[in-house]
Amino acid sequence: MKYKYIFIPALLMIIVSCENRSKKESGTREDLIKVKAAEVVEKNIVFPIHSSGKLSAKIEQKLSFKTGGIINKIYVDEGQSVRKGQLLAELNLSEIKARVNLAEQALGKAERDFNRARSLFKDSVVTLEQLQNAETATEVAKSNLEIASFNLKYSTIAAPSQGKILRRLMEENEVAGSGIPVILFASTDDQWVVRINLTDKDIINISPGDSALVKFDAYQDTDFKATVTEIGKAADPYTGTYEVELTVKPVKNKKLISGFIAKVDIYSAYLTKKYMSVPIDALTDYNEESGYVYEIQDSIAIRKRIEFSKILNDEVLINYGLLPGTKLVTQGINYINDSTKVVIVD
Repeated sequence: MKYKYIFIPALLMIIVSCENRSKKESGTREDLIKVKAAEVVEKNIVFPIHSSGKLSAKIEQKLSFKTGGIINKIYVDEGQSVRKGQLLAELNLSEIKARVNLAEQALGKAERDFNRARSLFKDSVVTLEQLQNAETATEVAKSNLEIASFNLKYSTIAAPSQGKILRRLMEENEVAGSGIPVILFASTDDQWVVRINLTDKDIINISPGDSALVKFDAYQDTDFKATVTEIGKAADPYTGTYEVELTVKPVKNKKLISGFIAKVDIYSAYLTKKYMSVPIDALTDYNEESGYVYEIQDSIAIRKRIEFSKILNDEVLINYGLLPGTKLVTQGINYINDSTKVVIVD
């Protein structure tokens, strides 16, 4: 009985000691602040060049008459589609046909005079000089007839290709001067383009082939893909900007009309840079240029200052200061300080 009496208290002491150690360890884990975390991610970010311009057919022409005169008839209306070679407008041809007739008569007389002079020259009735003068007069008459016929041909306006009438700049019975535009014509054989103007700071960052997205007010929910096809080599003397042409890819069932105002975002390969992406939820005590984050190292939250390169909707981009894969506290920031021991929970 004596031996039994000594052994039992010793066993109780061992049990109590184990229970106290277990409680101590349990209490240590309960003291850790529970937080949620996210990793820093390396990203390639492209910041687009923004601009605006106007939609037009790649080829737009101001069609006019070669000669002046009274417009007899305009056969098309604005917005009308036309085929290649279709007659669009014509002058009153009375005067122009009369000039052709006059040139034809003059050529006939010159040819008769030349034939007569050639026969008389054989009989030594006329001199060589007279024969040469008659020959020259014939050539002049032929040239005058060619000019009159050419003017007659271009006293009408025909569609140079398949296309659309954008505007009628003059009306019937008006007097059209030589070379004065009468019809604004857009070819539909080619693509649609948007022309924009960029500053020298932007023009150096783009090149032919760069992709772009175009939005029109008429289709605000639709993005039209585009490609940079032409870049101006000289600045506009009045604005100091450079013209850039983008070819727009049509979207099915979306009708394009010349004159649409376009908003353009150009994505240049030169403007692609690597950044470290930090969740905006990880920031504390921040302003527009810098802020603080808590980096988790061996279950300890270390407070670090970072400087921003760009601020987006739900993330902040930085160039240096953090490595990819670094874990940052995103939830539970208000309950920790520098060097606080934390445990990450899902």
